[in-house]
Amino acid sequence: MTAPLPWQAEAWERLSRARRVGRLPHALLFTGPEGMGKGHLARALVAAILCEADGDTACGECRSCQLRLADSHPDRLVLQPEKEGGAIGVEAVREAIAFLQRHAHYGVGRCILVEPAEALTTSAANSLLKTLEEPTAGSLLTLVASRPGRLPATVVSRCQQVHLAPVATDDATSRDWLDRNLGPGHDAAKLLALAAGAPLRARDRASEAATVDFAEWQALATGEADPVTVAGRWQREPATALTAVVAWTEDLLRLAAGAGEALRQPDHQAALQRLAEGVDWRRLLEFHATAVSTLDGLTRRNLNAELALEGVLVAWTEATRRPRR
Repeated sequence: MTAPLPWQAEAWERLSRARRVGRLPHALLFTGPEGMGKGHLARALVAAILCEADGDTACGECRSCQLRLADSHPDRLVLQPEKEGGAIGVEAVREAIAFLQRHAHYGVGRCILVEPAEALTTSAANSLLKTLEEPTAGSLLTLVASRPGRLPATVVSRCQQVHLAPVATDDATSRDWLDRNLGPGHDAAKLLALAAGAPLRARDRASEAATVDFAEWQALATGEADPVTVAGRWQREPATALTAVVAWTEDLLRLAAGAGEALRQPDHQAALQRLAEGVDWRRLLEFHATAVSTLDGLTRRNLNAELALEGVLVAWTEATRRPRR
């Protein structure tokens, strides 16, 4: 059976309800941070639509499900780059449009999954517009994007968004799921904090969690730790470290905005509140932009991990030591 992940229950219920009353949009854009399982949710929806049992989730046993599981369903098409970090070109999109215009083999309709949608070239994305504006009857186009801002606004506006927001570190559903998948000996709350509330990323980085320490991040702000030394320890897992730094900084910004009830890491609230008392928020916003940009560069370009991390931690000490004006 292909089912949504536990923290996707609310989004899944909305999609299932729309399906039951025949009001599912022809184009859906699944958004949210990496590690939220957006692609999994989109695939679960496509599987349910193609399934001959017509339940809320795919049965996994009917002829249609067996074809899908064998990756040979004639009414399902997945558009992905040929290689990691590559692009989805206009020719691939034109073939996909022609695919939608053919009759479905099983009478349910035809489904296309585009993942990651950010890989679409500008020409390819623009080629989708006519299909989005004049959809083929019975077709479903699903796009999955961690950075929807990189898609043309005309494409985004013609899709209904299904957004998966990060979970809080005290989210029982996600913590139970991590406990089941990782077994004993792991701190689910800490893993979620380091993964910025993305459960799949928390699971995948469980072995890296011991490298990054919130207490050291605090010590940098108070001058009790050296950024070069900390960067040297954290550079074994720079993406995990920078993801955590971004998440901690965002919680500081939430406190600044008076939104303490929205903290992703409520376990750190007291410590974050102490940090917040002497922070220049303009500098903190500048630092946040630097950290996000560096994380993006680290994952998409060949940056020197240790130097990149060191630069962010030095910027952190400067942002937190500067007095208010």
